[in-house]
Amino acid sequence: MSVPTSKDELRSALGALRHYGQFCRNFSSIAQPLYALLKKDVHWSWTSSHTEAYKTLLDKIPEGCIVCYDIKKPLFVTSDASAQGLGYVLSHDRDQREIVWIGSRVLRPAEQSYANVEREALAIVEAVKYFHKFIAGRHFTILSDHRPLQYIFNHKPVSERISTRLQRWAVTLKQYDYSIEYQKGESMYGADMLSRLPVGDSSTSLVPRVNLLELNSLEGFVSGNSLLHRIAKARDSDLDAIKKYIVHGWPAKLRGDLLPYTKDKAEYSIQDGVVYKGIRIVPPMCLKSEILHLLHSDHPGVVRMVRLARQYFWWPSINADINSMVQRCSVCQTNARKRSGMNLASWQEPHEFMERVHVDIAHYKDKRFLVLVDAFSNWTDVLEVKDLSAKATITALRMIFKYVGLPKVVVSDSGTNLVAEETEKWLAENLIKHVRTPPGHHASNGLAERIVQEFKFYMHKMTGVGYDRAVVAFCLQHNTTPAASGSVPADFVFTKKLRTRVSAMSTERVVPFEPFPAYVRVEHRAPAPSEIVARHGENTSFDIKGRLVHDADVVPVESTAPVWDKKPGEKTIELPADNESLIPESASVPDAPRRGTRDRKQTDFYSP
Repeated sequence: MSVPTSKDELRSALGALRHYGQFCRNFSSIAQPLYALLKKDVHWSWTSSHTEAYKTLLDKIPEGCIVCYDIKKPLFVTSDASAQGLGYVLSHDRDQREIVWIGSRVLRPAEQSYANVEREALAIVEAVKYFHKFIAGRHFTILSDHRPLQYIFNHKPVSERISTRLQRWAVTLKQYDYSIEYQKGESMYGADMLSRLPVGDSSTSLVPRVNLLELNSLEGFVSGNSLLHRIAKARDSDLDAIKKYIVHGWPAKLRGDLLPYTKDKAEYSIQDGVVYKGIRIVPPMCLKSEILHLLHSDHPGVVRMVRLARQYFWWPSINADINSMVQRCSVCQTNARKRSGMNLASWQEPHEFMERVHVDIAHYKDKRFLVLVDAFSNWTDVLEVKDLSAKATITALRMIFKYVGLPKVVVSDSGTNLVAEETEKWLAENLIKHVRTPPGHHASNGLAERIVQEFKFYMHKMTGVGYDRAVVAFCLQHNTTPAASGSVPADFVFTKKLRTRVSAMSTERVVPFEPFPAYVRVEHRAPAPSEIVARHGENTSFDIKGRLVHDADVVPVESTAPVWDKKPGEKTIELPADNESLIPESASVPDAPRRGTRDRKQTDFYSP
């Protein structure tokens, strides 16, 4: 264990050593020089007498508190973190008087910028990995002085609101049988002392490992124009204060304008200079207007825009800012639709994807579009149809079903193309039940009618954009925006998140394209010119000096003899008519390798 370098470190070490004082005879007299150094009027000056007293305590105390591992006794893993390192103790009792094993390490530079909750969580994960051979397959209790970790590392499903780093660590701990409890920091004893005086060489553990072949690729990894880069480099007084509180702890009192940030303080983290609340970015004030314009590029309504924004960004007044922006948008207000206050009965709730789909035809100017929406996931697809014939309708449905499969029930109105005999026959052949809504009651097919309204509303706002581009943009925007239930329609169809402009700009780093990356390589010496006089093997030859050379190392010699089929600028190799006559007598051409003549026994394969 390292020697204390300040009064705070010495006070922490003596607090832990005093807890184990019963195992050291004459503890007070041995520690008297150390306690004298803690007095207010005494200047800090660590001498050889202090070193001798400190090492004497460290040598005598472990003789009584370290015990052998007992499989019948309970296990307690106590962990703690400080700004310098991590400390963890494995013991058979809650007070750490029956210690089985201890461990600690120095924090790396990147880990020192973690939030307080992340450093405490890192201490737990490192402790579990360090004591794996002792605790694997057994129930043990984790003791931590950070209360929020009780609810983060419980055995319930991992919350999506916490940072991705904590989510990854929570999944790592799922393989162990443990219970986590809160314990006051003043009762951590050994773990607290080990975290403040960690064992380890900072000169070796703090040097990051870099692959030599990637040095050139790391330069310019983050583009100066990327949104994440500008968020990290932007200066904001509120965010600077929040970053300080995340790393060093939140004070008891805050300014009035920072009070909204105090809710869910355990969710905040810092990665590459960007403040995150869970998985959402907290942007600076100077970039909020740009982010709002990015979210409103397709002119979604207030509710849809709020759902989209909550996936990637958060700030205290985000809902009010979105509502204000939509109210100021002239395009949205011009094409706003009236709302109906009628209460209608609902369809039976589906239980799986493509169990029931709703179909309708949308007429926009001189175009006709087939609109299909899944009742379970709200997945929507829109295709243009040439006419309202049954053949065109069946073709459009085939184009959709070839990606998502056949539904069980199709709901539509009594349109001519939807109730035609050819359409009914095709649905029956594919074992699809067709449900028609009553004539004149369009609200019975309200799910499809709603999408048709949104589609027309969207097309009105996207003036000046081609129909094909607007249809694709509408489907992508609708299927990647959370519905009222909070689920994203595309998540029910694909196993990964769909990539959009908003997700790319807010979660991805821009890597510049390098056609010819300059990696580290070894330059070979240029071979000497060689005149080939005889071939030997498929890729080797003999030159005029009798040397065996590879074809890759042969440098052709410019020919002076006339060659009638020679192309301009082409180089040729002179080969004499009599190859063997130019071979020196000292150069002996080896014979071809002789093949073995003995009979080889056939391999016996295992047969059960």
